[in-house]
Amino acid sequence: MKINSHILKILGKVELPTEIETGHNYHVATEGSVHKVELHDNEDGTWNKIYTFKPVHVSLLTPKGESLKLKDPRNNSQKIRNRLFGIYSSPEEQCTHDFDKVYDVASQVILEIMPSVYKEAIKRLSEPK
Repeated sequence: MKINSHILKILGKVELPTEIETGHNYHVATEGSVHKVELHDNEDGTWNKIYTFKPVHVSLLTPKGESLKLKDPRNNSQKIRNRLFGIYSSPEEQCTHDFDKVYDVASQVILEIMPSVYKEAIKRLSEPK
């Protein structure tokens, strides 16, 4: 199979803190992961390989060089699951259990300690900044 082109498809969104203008060039830097790879037949004996990239962190520079702070579009449960997967995947862990089973048990543990998590959240909200 001959791959004609390798194509990066960027899929996702972030929330902007303010309005931006059309017709201007912006510098966008992003961090994320490729979560899907597809082969598309060019019908000439070659294929295009398309990598779908989903951003996690994005920074945007305006034409004036200002950096806009963008909000992470993922909900908190996605962030918690991704953080747990990062720990699970780290080389020092070497876990032999299936991640979905680890996530299910971790969710039960989180639910059990929720009262203390709630109290810590209230404490942090009450602390002066």
